[in-house]
Amino acid sequence: MINDLNSRGIYIHIPFCRAKCGYCDFYSVPLADTDWLEKYTRGLAVEIEQRASFYDGKPIRTIYLGGGTPSLLTPTQIEKLLTKLDQFFPLDSDIEVTMEANPINIGQHYLHDCHQAGINRLSLGIQSFNDRELRLLGRLHSAGDSEEAILAARAAGFSNINLDLIYGIPGQTTEDWIFNLSRAVQADPQHLSLYLLQLEPHTPMGRRVDQDQLTMLEDEQEYQLYQISRELLAEKGYHHYEISNFARPGRECQHNLLYWQSCEYLGLGAGAVSFMNRVRYRNTVDLDRYLGACADYPGGFWQGEILEEMDERQRWVDAVLLGLRTTQGINMADFQRRFGVDLSQEYAELLNELLAGGFINIKDGYLHLAPSAYFISNQVLYRFIA
Repeated sequence: MINDLNSRGIYIHIPFCRAKCGYCDFYSVPLADTDWLEKYTRGLAVEIEQRASFYDGKPIRTIYLGGGTPSLLTPTQIEKLLTKLDQFFPLDSDIEVTMEANPINIGQHYLHDCHQAGINRLSLGIQSFNDRELRLLGRLHSAGDSEEAILAARAAGFSNINLDLIYGIPGQTTEDWIFNLSRAVQADPQHLSLYLLQLEPHTPMGRRVDQDQLTMLEDEQEYQLYQISRELLAEKGYHHYEISNFARPGRECQHNLLYWQSCEYLGLGAGAVSFMNRVRYRNTVDLDRYLGACADYPGGFWQGEILEEMDERQRWVDAVLLGLRTTQGINMADFQRRFGVDLSQEYAELLNELLAGGFINIKDGYLHLAPSAYFISNQVLYRFIA
């Protein structure tokens, strides 16, 4: 867990993809010309200098390259970005540096060079080891590509690997999901992220559901798949430390822990979100405008939109919602020291109700969700807002 809550993380958004997946709601654009990668790398380098010109000097604990598809960058481009960050920001000596990667077209040589450039944690977007499911999701890779990518990552020197998997895919059976989990566990990654497929109406798969061309699983089926995951991964020695995340002991994702412990973070790149000084804001999602701003404005310029400005109460409520996503939960004494709020008094009636219903537990000074409430966490957490 993060011990220094004054630490921050840096998220770098790489918005390019070879093709947009049918379920994806993140900001991304098709990569029509690889020259865009070099232009974008130069733009990011300028933004790094701009942001550093008014940064307050708090230590940076993690860097996360997400997307999009960061593995479209060359190792040289990755090294340029990490070197620039090291020049302009106070990076911890043991910083965690994660890169998301698509299993297709990443070989041992490429991954070795990425590792040498400074990436020390790799997150592979496997999603499924079932080719039918991959085609339905609109993924370009095959199960065989995933197997090869995992082997290549190991051979390239990566000792901290995450695999992303999706459950609740239309037509997915219990046997299909156990097969996916078993294949993932056989690969022996340090970390597994398991995400329930949730579709926005404007995505291609979302439209197919609205048109009755696809049928989502029933809630009870999704719940059973989640419970199977918890049981199987516990048997295999994975610690369930956040609602959707499992890790070998000591291999929790430090960058995501910054989010869940309500620490601040800086977002770089088109569409990237930052959270600083109780303000959540986003860089422009217009790629041309982003690159133009980076090229035309002097240091200290910031461009984007404010998503949320929090007062003190909104700030600590946000911390409650994030902290309760972790299975450890919230240390109530630490929370009171940090925010000046006694949760046992502030939520006295609600806590008694949720305790009686078996939705939360309070033990050894920690407030946390009961395991039976993990799958319905959104409904439970909403009660802390209302």
